[in-house]
Amino acid sequence: MKFLKYALVTLFSVGLMSCGSSGGDDTDKEAPGITITAPTANQSFAPGTTVNASFTATDNKALKSYIVSVDFLETVGMTVKTTPVDFDFDKSGTLSGKSQVVTFDMELDPNTKEGKYKMLVKVTDASTEVNEKTEERIFIIAK
Repeated sequence: MKFLKYALVTLFSVGLMSCGSSGGDDTDKEAPGITITAPTANQSFAPGTTVNASFTATDNKALKSYIVSVDFLETVGMTVKTTPVDFDFDKSGTLSGKSQVVTFDMELDPNTKEGKYKMLVKVTDASTEVNEKTEERIFIIAK
């Protein structure tokens, strides 16, 4: 009977140890990286033209998604002769792998409001942790 009790305790202990973790934490806690390659900082575009934009997203394990938004920041001493149109832009998509280049065009209306704009890029990796990184780039719309 004693032998059976020891055997059961031993089996139970071995079972618990095999269910435990491997000793390391495989959770990805590193945020992804972003490099905005276009437009360049303070690059100027005329209303009615196309803004070519691109960025590179990287992660140590795997990428998941991105969001790009553009918002008006401030007027930069320009005179307005027509009714200006606010330019705002939103784009999102999925990413895969450890590194990916994303390119897209932003069409400017001929009556786009002149001034400074902020392009914000947010990248999320595929971890169960919430790993996000944001980068911003200022560009100018002026005649």
